[in-house]
Amino acid sequence: MLEVTILSSGGQWVTCDTTNKDGGQSVRVTFVYGSTSSAERRELWYYLQYQNSINGSHPWLVTGDFNAIMRVTDRQGGDSNWYRYMEDFPNCVHQSELIQLAADGLHFSWHNRQQGPTSILRKLDWAFGNHQLISNWPQAKATFQARIDSDHSPILITLSPRAPYQRARFKFLNLWADQEGYEEAVRAAWGAEAFGNPFSRLTTKLRVLKGHLSNLHKRNSSHISSRVAQAEKKWQEAQVFLDQNPHDHEAR
Repeated sequence: MLEVTILSSGGQWVTCDTTNKDGGQSVRVTFVYGSTSSAERRELWYYLQYQNSINGSHPWLVTGDFNAIMRVTDRQGGDSNWYRYMEDFPNCVHQSELIQLAADGLHFSWHNRQQGPTSILRKLDWAFGNHQLISNWPQAKATFQARIDSDHSPILITLSPRAPYQRARFKFLNLWADQEGYEEAVRAAWGAEAFGNPFSRLTTKLRVLKGHLSNLHKRNSSHISSRVAQAEKKWQEAQVFLDQNPHDHEAR
C-alpha cells in the first residue's frame, strides 16, 4: 500500500511523495499536464528547473502529458514547421538534468483520432527520472500502451523487474448459476467419490466442482474473455503498425 503526500500543485503539475508502507523506498513524483499554450508552458519549464535544485537527494520521477515534442521525428502529419518555442522543452530537460526512462511500446503517444491525410501523430507523453532515481532503479522502464478511451497512450512505469507470473486464482461467476447444466455439474461433483476426514472430502469435491465449472464456462460462455482479449490484441497491433508506419495509407 502506498502513502501519498501532495507537496505542491499548479495548473500544469502535481508533485507528491509516494512511500511504500511495507518499508519500501520513497519516490517523489511530478505528474504533468502541460498547457496547449506555449507561453503558459513556460511556467511548467521554470517549475521543473527549480524542482531539480531541491530534489537532488530524492529519487524523482517526472511523467505525463507535456504537450511538447523533443525533436522533429516526434511528429507525423499536420504542421511540419519547427518554431522557436519548441526548443523550450528539450532545453528544460537538459537544464533540469532529467534522464528519459528506457521506453517500449508506442512511440507516438497521441493521435487526433482522424483517418487518412488528416491523421496526426505526436509524441507528447514522456517519462523522466533524475540521477538518484536511475541510480536506485537502473532497470526503470516506461511502457506506452495502446490507446483505449483517451487519445493519449497510458503510461505504465516499472521501477523493478516484473515478478514471476502467477496463475490467476479461480473465481466463481454468478452467471453460472443461471446457465443450463449448472445444477448437473454440482450434483456430479458432489457425487464424486472422496476419501479422508470430512474436511478433506469437502476440499476434494470443491476441486472437482471447479473443474466442472471451468468446462461449463468454456462450453456456454462463448469464451467471452478470450474474444475480448483477441479484439484488444488486434486493436493494439493496429496502433503499433500505425506507429511504425505513419506514412502508410492503409494504416492511417
